[in-house]
Order: sequence, then structure tokens, then C-alpha cells
Amino acid sequence: MSELLAEPTPSSLTDHLARVQALLVYQIICLFDGDDHQRSIAERRIPTLMSWSSQMLECARISSEYIQLAQSGHGPQEPRQEALWKAWILGESVRRTWMIRTTIVAVYELLKWGRTSCAGGVKFTARAGLWEAPTAQRWVAACQQQDVLFLSGADANRLFVQTRPNEVDEFVHFILTVIFGLEAVVTWVRNTGYSQTGTTEDGLYTSLTFEEPRYRLCDDDSEAAA
Repeated sequence: MSELLAEPTPSSLTDHLARVQALLVYQIICLFDGDDHQRSIAERRIPTLMSWSSQMLECARISSEYIQLAQSGHGPQEPRQEALWKAWILGESVRRTWMIRTTIVAVYELLKWGRTSCAGGVKFTARAGLWEAPTAQRWVAACQQQDVLFLSGADANRLFVQTRPNEVDEFVHFILTVIFGLEAVVTWVRNTGYSQTGTTEDGLYTSLTFEEPRYRLCDDDSEAAA
């Protein structure tokens, strides 16, 4: 871990992502460990994790790396789809890593102090089946069959009325549980929703963009938001 902390600031989005994920795994283990010493060390590294995550998100927002991936296919349809798929994987990995980071820190601070300053939420893709798509062609087909459900945590409550549970990604089930509580998710599972219309290719490019995080204050009377 000391070697990771001593490394210079990455220059690429993929390196930013790898650095944050490595520290995040370490933090999850230590923050919720029964060893007081390890937990104390992890607490002191929360600011570093927050700083690295912000740098990662800023790199994603201003960098053209993921856009270049999406636009690199100018020939046949298949290479263009491949580039778009890989760009989405990179972008969605950044989003989900940010969400896990904010969730873990918020939950830990709520458990310890009953209050946390929410770091802000980013938009994410909620549609089931996209993350598991084995090929670019399967991914594009899945996107075009139904709306990819690209939304923010602040708008996530619409999933309860507009979708069925099996239409939503397993990761998003976890996020919904954190935001709204287990009871709300269980109630939703007992109900039915309706399918969405497909997403155009222009809509897929929209899901590659990054915005500034949306901020709000979380306390023990409200669920921690990703």
C-alpha cells in the first residue's frame, strides 16, 4: 500500500481507475475490520480516497480518452460498435467505482457518527443485461431493444414505478437498497412495472458524458446516497 500511495498522479483515465479501485478494496477491508488499529489507519486514508476519486472523475470529465474510444471506429459498423462498447465499459466503470466509494464512506460515517457529508452522485446505467453483454453486437442490440435507464441517484425512485426488478442491473439493486432502504426494494419486487422503448445510438453517446457530482447532506434520518 505504501508503494501505491507514493506513486505519482496518473495521466490516463484507466490508471486513475485502477488506483482508486486498489485503494477502495483496501479501505473496505480495513474500515469494517474488527482490528481497531487497521480501522484507524483506514480512517486517516479516507481523505486520500476522496481526493483520488475526485481526480478520477475530473479526468473522466475533461479527458477525451473515452470519447476517442467511442469515435475511433470510422469504418465498418462492427469496429464502431466495438469502440462504443469499450468506451461505455470504461465510463461505467468510473461511475460505479465513484458510487461505491461514496456509498462505503457514507455508510461508515453514518454508522460511526450518525452524519456524513455526501460527496455527490453521478449518473449511471441501470438497465440489466448491458454489463453482462459478451460482445459489442449483443450490447448494442440490448441497448436498442430497451431504454438503457441512464439516470442519477436523485431520479432513481422512478425505477420503482417504471421498471420490473429483473429489468434493473444487480448493482443498481444494491444502490437502491442503500438510498431507499431494504423495505422499499422488497415492496418493489412484489410489484410489476413496464418495459421501456429502445435507446438510439445518439442516446448511447450521451451515456458517455460526465457531469459535476450533485451534492446533498446525509444524516441518520436519511439514507446515504451514492
